[in-house]
Amino acid sequence: MVAKLKGRQVAAIFGILLGAALLAAGWLGPRGLGRFRRTLARYYRLGLQVEGLQAKNVALQQQIERLKNDRFWLEKQVRERLGWVKPGEVVYKFRDVQSDGTDR
Repeated sequence: MVAKLKGRQVAAIFGILLGAALLAAGWLGPRGLGRFRRTLARYYRLGLQVEGLQAKNVALQQQIERLKNDRFWLEKQVRERLGWVKPGEVVYKFRDVQSDGTDR
């Protein structure tokens, strides 16, 4: 028993099929769900990178403030990093020796 479809029913079925096809193309196409997931993953990776850089920036800002305002810390940094010595001081350097008597 084949029923005749009226014009509205045909249009409704066509509209549903067209909508389903467009929805599938949107999800599966080149700008679909896969690209969205990759973009979202990149967004989270960049967010973590930004947090790390912000923390590093805060540490560097603190270091700048100490260099500007703390003379003792500045002297310590210059001595440790550049090996500076005051006139009249003598620097003794010791080699690390392993337990078997060889140098490290």
